[in-house]
Amino acid sequence: MLPQVALGQTQSSILATAYFENDVLDLVRVFIPPMMSSTMNAEALTGRKNVSGKEAGKADSSGNGNG
Repeated sequence: MLPQVALGQTQSSILATAYFENDVLDLVRVFIPPMMSSTMNAEALTGRKNVSGKEAGKADSSGNGNG
């Protein structure tokens, strides 16, 4: 929102644009953010549940984080 204010748009114009894009055009359903490994957990990457019983991203007993 700050860049839009810096460009001279009013707050009501920004809110109206957000309403139009989200509710009228339904862009939140049409545009899907890219799936990257940095934003996904191990379950989503492999397509299956973690069978070792440990949570993804937790450090193992040696403390090196290799899960």
